[in-house]
Amino acid sequence: MPFVTSIETYLATEKDGVLLSAAMDVNLSLAGDYGDMVKVITGAGDLNTLEPGYYMRFISLGRGNFHLYGIEVTQPGELIVHENIKQNLMAVHKDDLFKDQLLVLNQQGKIYFRTANEPQGGLMVHSDLTRQYAVSGNVGRYHASLLSSAVATSLDVVTPTPRRAVALRLSSRVSQRLTHGERIAQIDVVLATFKEKLDTAGTTANPESVTLARGLLADWVTARNHFETHPYPATRFTRACTNAAKKVTPLLENDLGWVDFITNLLKNLANPVHYIVTCGRGGNFFPLAKTELGAAVDVVKTELKF
Repeated sequence: MPFVTSIETYLATEKDGVLLSAAMDVNLSLAGDYGDMVKVITGAGDLNTLEPGYYMRFISLGRGNFHLYGIEVTQPGELIVHENIKQNLMAVHKDDLFKDQLLVLNQQGKIYFRTANEPQGGLMVHSDLTRQYAVSGNVGRYHASLLSSAVATSLDVVTPTPRRAVALRLSSRVSQRLTHGERIAQIDVVLATFKEKLDTAGTTANPESVTLARGLLADWVTARNHFETHPYPATRFTRACTNAAKKVTPLLENDLGWVDFITNLLKNLANPVHYIVTCGRGGNFFPLAKTELGAAVDVVKTELKF
């Protein structure tokens, strides 16, 4: 059976900052309530031996890019792969560990293809599918029409969607802001991820970096508690978090593992405060981290117009 871990453990152990940020977004979509229902596949094995459940696979493509897909298992040997690529790209699939198995599953019509309506919208699509499984226990051919195309498989006769229909669908988008309680809940998920990372840092971590990170977490918790009772202006919270991170920048420049991790945490703290939720689903306000903490914090401050 493929090596599998919980999404919480994956968040605490993954070293790739880009994959970590993607997993954090998926975890945020679960709002901390359903994390134990989603697993992450991190090693090779026979996909047909997976136990019932929902699994995520995160793949680094290099240069700050990544790919992810989901696998829904009803019983060993009965599975559906949820992909956000075009069918003709399966021949050049980037997951070297499972490519051969995926090609066979595609021939069997067991890969469900959805195409995101917006560029780089795949993470939002998969976050939505993960939430759907966590809430209902089933994904199947479900799709949110404002996020992606309907499901297609290699066994379907696909009728292209008229361009006008796509345009109308996108133009009819209804957006709403998160409630303050929802903001706090998502911030708490980020802070819990930070604490779990610190608790599992182990003896191999740089003790000075861990001490600095603990101090930063304490500052962020203080900012969170103040924000809970004083929600306006919201920028006060993100300013406090950004300035606290800025203080540790010079001291963490040589510890890139913590640099990327804290940078992505900072962005995920700001997202629920400033972004719009579309169709009840969240989309990234900031891009994934690709730079050192100092530059990234400056980008955050610029984008929030501090």
